Amino acid sequence: MYTDVDSLIKIVIDEVIRQLKFFEEKDMSSYAIMAVFTGGRTGLEEALKQLKYMETNGAQLTIVPSRNALRIIGEERLKKEIPGAKLIYEYTESILQETKNADIILFPVLTQNTLAKIALGICDTLPLQIASWGIMMGKKMLAARNAADPGDSRKMELGLGRAPKVYRDQIYGYFDRLKEFEIHFCDVREMLDKTHQMLENKRKTTLHNGHALTHKDVITYTSSGVKEILIRKDSIITPLAVETAEKNQIILTRKEG
Repeated sequence: MYTDVDSLIKIVIDEVIRQLKFFEEKDMSSYAIMAVFTGGRTGLEEALKQLKYMETNGAQLTIVPSRNALRIIGEERLKKEIPGAKLIYEYTESILQETKNADIILFPVLTQNTLAKIALGICDTLPLQIASWGIMMGKKMLAARNAADPGDSRKMELGLGRAPKVYRDQIYGYFDRLKEFEIHFCDVREMLDKTHQMLENKRKTTLHNGHALTHKDVITYTSSGVKEILIRKDSIITPLAVETAEKNQIILTRKEG
């Protein structure tokens, strides 16, 4: 049976492990990351820290703050904290292409207001438009849940943890809807690690350009850690290739177009 001391020791050990993982070098030099900030304060300091390490690890960052977020953070601080990032404050002709180019879209600070609007399909600000585009493009998307979560510890500290169950259920219903949109959530302290994990998983998908996919091709891809092979719709897949893929738990997907 755990004592209070045992529980405290476990918490300390878990935090030390998390910090060690955080400071591990993670090569993100080949990735374009778009980070969209909305106007909350919960988790903001940690979010900036996480993005700073992404930049340190080589990520190409584009930051899109809402008007409220820009007012809270400040333009000068953004430039100072993450000097290599491209900052976008308002709609431009290139913003759609910027969104297309992003390997992942992050919401390091996601307010309850933005959470609800995304769930309801409302697009009345640039951050909401980017969220909508990301969903429709099938982009990898990750949001820190802290600012929107009615059960977050910071909200408890501020005396905001007494909402009726029906209110909390409504907010958590919005979380569930976004998950159905394939938006992932994490604690803001885990954003760097989770982002790296999601991007590395992307690397495990490869496009086979040949006119035929053979079992030898599948074996070669398997040895490289590939988990999904995209095949042109006019390519032939041999029966042995299918069998080898199934044996190695490789997904074969026909690429449209």
